[in-house]
Amino acid sequence: LVGVGGSGKQSLSRLAAFTAGCEVFEITLSRGYDENNFREDLKVLYQKLGAEDRKMMFLFTDGHVAQEGFLELINNMLTTGMVPALFADDEKEAIVGNTRNEAQSNGVPPVKEMIWQYFVQKCSNNLHIVLAMSPVGETLRTRCRNFPGLVNGTSIDWFTPWPKQALDAVATVFLEKSNNLISQQLFPKIVETVVETHLSLNEYSARFQARLRRPNYVTPKNYLDYISTYTKLLIEKDQNVVAQCERLDSGMAKIKEAREQLAVLSAKLDSQKVILEKKTKECDELVETIETSTETANTKKASAEVAAKEIEKQSKVIAVEKKGAEDALAEALPALEAARLALDDLDKNDVTEIRSFAKPPKPVQQVCECVVVVKGIKEVSWKSAKAMMSEPNFLSSLRNMDVDGITANQVKTVKNNLKSMPTYEEMKVTSKAGAGLFKFVEAVVGYCEVAREIKPKRDLVANLEKEFAQAKRSLDKTTKEVASLEAQLEKLGVQYKEAMAEKEQLKEEADLMQRRLIAADKLITGLSSENERWTRDLADLKVKRVKLLGDCLLGSAFLSYLGAFSVDFRMEAFEQDWQQKILQREIPMTEPFVLADLLTDEVEISKWNSEGLPPDELSIQNG
Repeated sequence: LVGVGGSGKQSLSRLAAFTAGCEVFEITLSRGYDENNFREDLKVLYQKLGAEDRKMMFLFTDGHVAQEGFLELINNMLTTGMVPALFADDEKEAIVGNTRNEAQSNGVPPVKEMIWQYFVQKCSNNLHIVLAMSPVGETLRTRCRNFPGLVNGTSIDWFTPWPKQALDAVATVFLEKSNNLISQQLFPKIVETVVETHLSLNEYSARFQARLRRPNYVTPKNYLDYISTYTKLLIEKDQNVVAQCERLDSGMAKIKEAREQLAVLSAKLDSQKVILEKKTKECDELVETIETSTETANTKKASAEVAAKEIEKQSKVIAVEKKGAEDALAEALPALEAARLALDDLDKNDVTEIRSFAKPPKPVQQVCECVVVVKGIKEVSWKSAKAMMSEPNFLSSLRNMDVDGITANQVKTVKNNLKSMPTYEEMKVTSKAGAGLFKFVEAVVGYCEVAREIKPKRDLVANLEKEFAQAKRSLDKTTKEVASLEAQLEKLGVQYKEAMAEKEQLKEEADLMQRRLIAADKLITGLSSENERWTRDLADLKVKRVKLLGDCLLGSAFLSYLGAFSVDFRMEAFEQDWQQKILQREIPMTEPFVLADLLTDEVEISKWNSEGLPPDELSIQNG
């Protein structure tokens, strides 16, 4: 098979081997691979052909010719079917021994040479040798002259360029894979452009060789690479543009969402401010209430302290006055008590004795009348005295008499009567009962005189005690009110702390929302211009996505075909020929088209320049 590299020689050979039911055998070159290694690989091939009876296709390309001696072995295989001295004698004996039975069953005489010839013939029948050679240069001509078997023992097939019909069919099949990116209206135009671009390279290659004497070969491999690069580049760039569109859409959606959130945040902040103002007002009112209550409590507390001091002072005065009155009264109490004890010495018989007198002794009558006066009986006479003494509880009534209730007139009357009366000792001689009553009357009068003297003091003490009790009750009431106010103040203080804490929290939240609102507003304001720019960029990207059809055609053609040409040929083919044909067919394309914008970017070009690549356009294209 004679054709330049990339013509499809190996692909066609493998397809033919598969169709014919043959296995493909190739050698694998490695460092130091020489004729001995080649012979070992051929032994393996012949073992498969003869011993294993397998149909094999031996594919040998000009890339496998590590040494020209390899072709001499191939020449022998083509002319005689076997490489001389390939197997050693012992190996040959083994092969003959293994093949003997098979050869005899096929009518071959049991002769070593005949059996070996049968083995060689069997290998020739199972072996198909395919030589894939390139006609470029003088190499193939020289090898054919040196090894005639390459021509005499083979059928030569020349690989010519694919006709336009084949190019059209291949482009149609492969580009249908990208049919979702290529519209039905533009599909025929793109196929036609691909085919014409490939065919135009024959003319440019011929002119390039004529002018610069540098051959350039255009093969089907270039064509397939062109189509593959176009589909790959189209998909990659389309995905890139779609990703950019989605990113811009997402950014614009985020800006819209941020605006909506900003409106919600603003409304929430307004509501928070109202709540904060209300809470501030409540705190101020609570402070006023606390201040008023504190002032009232302090006033009442001060009043209570003054009242307490006054009560303490009054209690001291009362104690002094009460002690003076009690001391004075204590002087008269023993005589009164002695009189009451004297009454205890009397009994009913003694009283009956006095009462039995029709006309008692004058001192006895006088003392009895004094008792009548003391007891407060209006009629002062012996008759009244007798009636008084006839009472069953006369003596006990005297003992229990309220001497403090005796009036001054009663005391005066009794004292006048006592002036004309004898002494106690004289009265004791006259009458025992009379003496006891006399002693009682004297003690009562003495007590009443002392009581009359200390009565102002007692009244003062009583009034002071009354005032003290009243002040004490007032103080207790004030103290309770102060305690209630202090408890209320403590409760209000707790409420105030809670209200202030809530107020501070609301204020912090409001301040935070305010800062966020300001920052968000600045961000939204700053992004407004970006939003406009993104809108324009999005529209440009959508247009760019449509124009990728033509841009990728030019970019993939450049990558597949123009690498070997000089800058003049590149510009002529790229700008004056291919670009104009795309525009004529109305395939969408960016104008003006810049190759670097499609295949690379400024960052990568700067990196190349920093690594030593010259900044001229040809070098950038090569990069």
